[in-house]
Amino acid sequence: MANLKNTIIDDVEFVKLPIGTSSERPNTPEAGMIRYNTTQGNVEGYDGIEWTTLGKRPEWITESGRLFRSSPGIYTTRSYSTTVVTDSPQAVTYSIVSGSLPTGISLNSTTGEISGTPSGVSDFVSNVVSTFTIRAENLFGFSDREFNIRVDSFFVGRSCMAMNEGQSRSVTAPSGFIYTRVDFTSYGTPGGSCPNYSRSGCHSGARPGQLSPGAYPRTSVFVSATNTAFGDPCRGVGKRYRGVFAFSPINP
Repeated sequence: MANLKNTIIDDVEFVKLPIGTSSERPNTPEAGMIRYNTTQGNVEGYDGIEWTTLGKRPEWITESGRLFRSSPGIYTTRSYSTTVVTDSPQAVTYSIVSGSLPTGISLNSTTGEISGTPSGVSDFVSNVVSTFTIRAENLFGFSDREFNIRVDSFFVGRSCMAMNEGQSRSVTAPSGFIYTRVDFTSYGTPGGSCPNYSRSGCHSGARPGQLSPGAYPRTSVFVSATNTAFGDPCRGVGKRYRGVFAFSPINP
């Protein structure tokens, strides 16, 4: 009877084959022997003449490197997905073996889909790159491949507006971008400098016209610094207006 000391047989779930490198093959192999070759990452059998591959580990089809588009990357607050692919006809399990995905993004271990809504990147920060290695594994072995994902803040930049009482101003977003958020607005006696303005005791928080939350997104913002528009937060005092407007890509 054949010696089964290196073979584990579980009558419920699996058969565990002998495992070793190419150099650890038996010195006097017999036809019908099978083993897992850790050097080649596959199951091999001896046919009486030579060792041949019986099952093949997955080989990557998805190229290594940047996933999603390269410039710009993917944006915070916006959902994205892609799927990594191998050539394996057998079921494949995917896992992260080194590095990490961006915050908010996850890997489906069954399908290889990478999806989610990235977060954890501060406003106006770009080119935050996460590098990671995915292992694709089937019954016959595994293959590792390194990928990376770039995440940019959805809020790419900002425009400032400054004027005195009685004046009007407008700002226009750069080409390809659109205003998506009002970061600061104050009519009264705000202090500070762009983009770090600050409110004072004389402040109107009114959001008339193109300052109203429902007015966004929009490509330009027009404001008139008048008591009619904002009300008079401090009578008899010369007032001014300061505003900061964040813009984002039109087609993220």
